[in-house]
Amino acid sequence: TQSTWGVRLNMSLFSRLSRKQIISGAASVYATGLFAAYQWQQHRKPEPVLQSLPNEVERRQIMDSLASKYDKIIKWDEILLGIPLRRRTLMRIARGDVLEVAVGTGRNLEYYQPHCKVVATDTSQSMLATATAKYDSLPSPKPSVTFQAADAQRLPFADHSFDTVVDTFGLCSFEDPVATLRELKRVKRPNGQVLLLEHGESKYGWLAERQRKGLAQHVHSYACFWNRDIESLVREAGLEIVEFKRTNFGTTFFIVAR
Repeated sequence: TQSTWGVRLNMSLFSRLSRKQIISGAASVYATGLFAAYQWQQHRKPEPVLQSLPNEVERRQIMDSLASKYDKIIKWDEILLGIPLRRRTLMRIARGDVLEVAVGTGRNLEYYQPHCKVVATDTSQSMLATATAKYDSLPSPKPSVTFQAADAQRLPFADHSFDTVVDTFGLCSFEDPVATLRELKRVKRPNGQVLLLEHGESKYGWLAERQRKGLAQHVHSYACFWNRDIESLVREAGLEIVEFKRTNFGTTFFIVAR
């Protein structure tokens, strides 16, 4: 019958998949389902009434307070959303003299190739201390990394200083993300690259609405504006996008720009 033929066809296609492909696909479906369920459940909860959003100084204080527990807070969220793999993929593109801004607790450090020479910056001394300890514990071979307190919106580096400039999940927290991106462009060499892994507004209306309604609480908790239009910000800064991917219902942006 037609139904039997369909079953046989599906089984034939399934049998051609490798075990790795099957496991990877199942994990993706599982993670996507969890993400959707989590967002739906959160959407049903009433939002607390918050009078105003924290200013830049207050947001930096929030990040300082999160430094010692940040990795523990976001560990499983990142795993379920496939973020470690995307970090690894992006850092493998990095080459030469590298500047990473908003390095945070150093969640990218283990993924750089040993030949990279990295300057890792952040405005938070607490985050830098956590990142430094993490780097010290990495096994050899590992990249050369220098840590420096610096504001990504006003970088203390000359024009065209780096082959690669990296920012991951930082555009959500900068006071002026376009000005920051222009700074990243300024310090990269003419043939250099800007590597971005960011979260922003979903391409799905129901989730974008959820992000909008939960924005105030999220900023107060994590100093993060999680619904910025990342692609538009990058283009407004004058960067040319050469690779662009969106995942996790369009909330995660993987960008290589020049």
